Amino acid sequence: MRVALFLARRYFLSKQKTSFINILSIIAMLGLATGTAALVIVLSAFNGMQGLIRGMYGTFDPDLKIVAAGGKSFPADSSFFKKVKQAAPSGTITKVVEDNALALYQQTQRVVKVKGVTEAFLQQRGFQESVLGGRPILSDRHIDLALVGAGIYADMGISIDNPVDPLQVWYPKGGKKVSLNPNTAFNKSALTVGGVFSVQPEYDQQYVIVPFAFAEELFELEGRLSALELRFKNDEEVSIAQTKLQANLGDKFKVLNQDEQHADLLKILTIEKLFVFLALSIILLIASFNIFVALNMLVLDKQDDIRILKAMGANEFFIKAVFSSNGMLIAFSGAFLGMAIGYLVCFLQQQYGLVSLGFNNGQPTPYPVLMQWSDFFAIASTIVVIGIIATIGPANKASKLSFRKA
Repeated sequence: MRVALFLARRYFLSKQKTSFINILSIIAMLGLATGTAALVIVLSAFNGMQGLIRGMYGTFDPDLKIVAAGGKSFPADSSFFKKVKQAAPSGTITKVVEDNALALYQQTQRVVKVKGVTEAFLQQRGFQESVLGGRPILSDRHIDLALVGAGIYADMGISIDNPVDPLQVWYPKGGKKVSLNPNTAFNKSALTVGGVFSVQPEYDQQYVIVPFAFAEELFELEGRLSALELRFKNDEEVSIAQTKLQANLGDKFKVLNQDEQHADLLKILTIEKLFVFLALSIILLIASFNIFVALNMLVLDKQDDIRILKAMGANEFFIKAVFSSNGMLIAFSGAFLGMAIGYLVCFLQQQYGLVSLGFNNGQPTPYPVLMQWSDFFAIASTIVVIGIIATIGPANKASKLSFRKA
């Protein structure tokens, strides 16, 4: 095999008699390099976008979220909290009751998602920095305050710290009897808007954060929770706590990490990444046709060499190895060059932000990219398969040549 590789390297590096073979080899190598670089850049962009989404949601979402496997709420008694504490003693707990409600402010109204939380929610990392106006508090001298999303704040024309015009929240009363009189059909409460937050558009357009007791009374959920949220100081604790919590609580509950809380969105990105990978791999396969042509031309050019080798005792496997190695050298050279270019482009983007997503507070936001070694391994494996496919035909053709001239 060393001799076969030596000959393949000589054919690859030395000047052939027919310059057209050189041109085809260079075209094949550059085509694979371009496709490989595109794969590295696009896959890294998808990785960066997934990281950006995780970062945006991470400001608002907990590390772990316990919800009922069925239904909108579940009973939360002392035994439930005991199981939670046993499984995650270091986790910071936030009790949550949450549902859709009708918000009214002056002459405007809209359906919002009211999220009642305990004070621990406000201490999560990054949330206080997301409060753009007012104060990140939910009560002041026993007066209930609300934090509203920036989209709701702008659309409804809300004023901060305006007790004269409080934010009213209406929620349908429970029970089997339905009244057509709105004064008796709804639970109605009002509270002052104390601040406005901005996390990301999905939350900014939907959420109003209120004190837990206020929401508990509004939704008539005394002794029940919509969710229990847990946050940890160390990321390493999350997966361990998730496993223990699921084992302690059983099948009646779901314990969701941040990715699972937005499984549909991340699944869409993963599927898009897969389809882009497949599409660019097909382009690489088409580009490898140049390897096929170049090797066929090389076989025709090296017929005398093949006959000499066979006359010296070389078998068909050896001849196949020579030309297969030549094709793989072209493929690997293109792959290496493409990966180097892709890595350099991604590195420059990470360091200097050459491409921007837009402006945030007057500052350009660089498009996120994140290189992963698993992507490089997948690309290299694809190149190997493509190289083998492209070299099979010419290598077989070379091995079938007779060492005697016709």
